[in-house]
Amino acid sequence: AKDYTGDVSDDEAAAKAYYDQNVGRFSVPARLKAQYVVLTPAAMTAQVSVSDDEVRAEYEQRKDAMGTPEERKASHILIEVPADAPEATVEAARQKAQGLLDTLKAQPERFAELAKTESNDPGSAEQGGDLGYFGRGAMLAEFEKAAFSAEKPGLIPELVRSDFGFHIIRLDDIRKSTTPTLDAVHDKIKADLVDKAASRRFLEVAEQFANMVYEQPDSLKPVADAFGLEIKTTDDWIDMNSTGIGGHDAPALIKSLFSSDVLNDKHNTDAIDVGDNTMMAARVVEHEPARQLAFDEVKSDVEKQLRLDEAAKAAIAKGEADLAALKAGEAPSLDWGEPLTMQRGLAGLPPQVMASVFAAPSEQLPSYAGLELPGAGYALFRIDGVKKVTVQKDDKRLATIKAQYAQLIGAQDLRAFLDALREKYTVKINAAALVSDDR
Repeated sequence: AKDYTGDVSDDEAAAKAYYDQNVGRFSVPARLKAQYVVLTPAAMTAQVSVSDDEVRAEYEQRKDAMGTPEERKASHILIEVPADAPEATVEAARQKAQGLLDTLKAQPERFAELAKTESNDPGSAEQGGDLGYFGRGAMLAEFEKAAFSAEKPGLIPELVRSDFGFHIIRLDDIRKSTTPTLDAVHDKIKADLVDKAASRRFLEVAEQFANMVYEQPDSLKPVADAFGLEIKTTDDWIDMNSTGIGGHDAPALIKSLFSSDVLNDKHNTDAIDVGDNTMMAARVVEHEPARQLAFDEVKSDVEKQLRLDEAAKAAIAKGEADLAALKAGEAPSLDWGEPLTMQRGLAGLPPQVMASVFAAPSEQLPSYAGLELPGAGYALFRIDGVKKVTVQKDDKRLATIKAQYAQLIGAQDLRAFLDALREKYTVKINAAALVSDDR
């Protein structure tokens, strides 16, 4: 449409007629600007302190948890045998595993080679049995006990039996647990303690904050001075449709600001809990009532909108003419954009565009599609290639979709059946019969 705005001239009579027909759209709702204060745990940090003795005591309690637990790196070869396998099967697996273990005791350098060819654990076999580093609780109990009992890296000399079979384990490395020094974590612990103390202080003063806002309604200064808060002022106008102040989602506070006692009597609002441990109070500092905008105030905007509307009509007419010419085999002069690859089901473009492109015929290419873009003009698309997907009758996805569809239809049938029963039969519930005698 923007390509045709220069061809459209202003028409004051049309603009006035449009204004008269849509006068309700040209009004400014009642609006105001407000002062407000915000009480949060963070605002209380300046009112609390934490001593070095408290930090040291907290460190002693938390130092183990703040450290790094011991980790071990191991590799294994699994000879698989079910937990409930017959004894003969178990024994055969045991003998095979023991034979491999004996070979590795004599030739430890062959561990990765034998893991790749003999291990029944596909996840680690390709890596030569490597399981990487792990902490306690990550492995099977029997495996963990063996790995963490070894005093140094090397081949564990005994087979380990688990529900999966027999494991030959080699401990590759040990990362000892670490404990940070007090100096290293002092600031973090202090910050945590300050946050906790500020949260407690917030709970202690929240009621006082609410009472002071209510009892001294002519100003926010007393409550700001009492709790060390900053009085802020909104930069933009706020109307009844606004939902927040100062980055806080606070529709209840907005509603309170437009109440008669706050708006007309210039009182503070009540203290409003806006969630996330945040309380706010506000007062009106400037107010403008709702008013109807005169035609002269909006004339330029109306004329601009009418120019865009007319330009869009011209663009649409041109687009439809070009589409008809393309379909007729003609070649109008067009500046096509860069090629796009689109896939059905993946929203690379707006839904209406996707629908238009995929509705275009694909038997003879190139084919063409076009559609109106409200307020923007008209879009033309040239389809240069189509790759169709063939689904085989034995595709496993078909069975999955069929099962999902059957489940959906079954649920719909059940709902319809229950609805029919409710319409046919009247059911009355005796609430007294549902209450036991001892209640």
